[in-house]
Amino acid sequence: MVDVERKLCLACNRQFQEPKISHCPHDSTQLVNLGKSEDEAWVAKVIDGKYKMLEIIGKGGSGTCYRAEQLGIGRMVAVQLRSPISADNRQELAEFERRIAELAAVTHPSLCTLYDFGVIERTQPYVVMEFIQGESLSHIVRTEGCLDPVRFVSIFDPVSKGLEAAHQKGLVHGDLRPSNIIVTNNGVKIVDFAPHKVQFSSDTVGLEAFLSASVRYMSPEQCAGKPPTVLSDIYCLGILMYEALTGKPPFDGRHPLETGLLHISSQRATFTGPPSVCRVTRKLQELVVKALEKDGINRFSSMAELGAAIANCSATELK
Repeated sequence: MVDVERKLCLACNRQFQEPKISHCPHDSTQLVNLGKSEDEAWVAKVIDGKYKMLEIIGKGGSGTCYRAEQLGIGRMVAVQLRSPISADNRQELAEFERRIAELAAVTHPSLCTLYDFGVIERTQPYVVMEFIQGESLSHIVRTEGCLDPVRFVSIFDPVSKGLEAAHQKGLVHGDLRPSNIIVTNNGVKIVDFAPHKVQFSSDTVGLEAFLSASVRYMSPEQCAGKPPTVLSDIYCLGILMYEALTGKPPFDGRHPLETGLLHISSQRATFTGPPSVCRVTRKLQELVVKALEKDGINRFSSMAELGAAIANCSATELK
C-alpha cells in the first residue's frame, strides 16, 4: 500500500491525501505538502514531558497548531509551535514571554483561553490553548453559502466584542481570516490570536501558498509592509464580513502581489449584483464598506464603534 502524503490548504485549513491533487477543490488555493515537513515530524512526540502531539490541525502566520493530549489529566488541548528563536537571544525570549503573558491576561468569551507556554530545546517556543471544536467561518460560507443578515450578526457581533477586549489591552490580532473564526455550539471563538512575527515557510511552494492565502486578508498598510494596528484589524474584519455576505473576498488578484496592490491602490470595495442574491441590506453594505476604507482615518475609529454598528442592526432592519 502506498503511503500518500497529506496536504494542507492554508486558506481553509482542510487536509487532503489524494496523490494527484495540487490545489484545494473548495477555494483553489495551492496546497502545502505536509508529508515530509518539519511540522509533521512533531506528531506523536511528547513536548516538555506534558503534551503528546496527535495531529496537525492548522497553520498560520504565527506557527503550526496541533491537537494534543495533556498527559496526566487526559485533556485535549491545542499546542501551537511558534517561530524558533535563537538560544542566545535573551531579548527575543523575554519579548515572547511578555507578549504571551499579555495575551493570557485578556479574558473574553469570544477569545481562545491560553493555558500554558514555554520553550523546548532552548529555541522552540510553544503556546498551549483550549482545543475548540466547531466549524470555521470559511467552512460555513463554503457549505451554507452567503450568510443571511441575522446569521451574520450572530457571528460578527461577538467577534467584534472579543477583538475590542483585546484592543483595550493594547493587543491586535494582525492575522484575521475565515479559518480563525470558529463557530461552536456555545458561541463564537477567535483563534490564532497572538502578537507575532509572521513565520514563512522555507519551501518556495509553501511560501507562495501562504502568501496567496494571507494577502487576501491583509490591510493596505500591512501590504505596504507596516505592522498591524487596531485600524488594520477593523479593515481585516471588514474583509471577513464582505466575504460572509457575498461568498468571496473584496479583492483577489491572480497572484499575491496583485492582490496586495488591489488592497493598496484600487477603488473602494463595492457590492455588485442585486441585493436579493445575498440579502445584503443597504445598512450592512454601508457598514462593511466603511470598515474597508483604504485610509484608516476613514474607517470606524475603534472596534467598539464597529461593534456598536453591528449590534444596532436590529432584527427589524435585517428583514
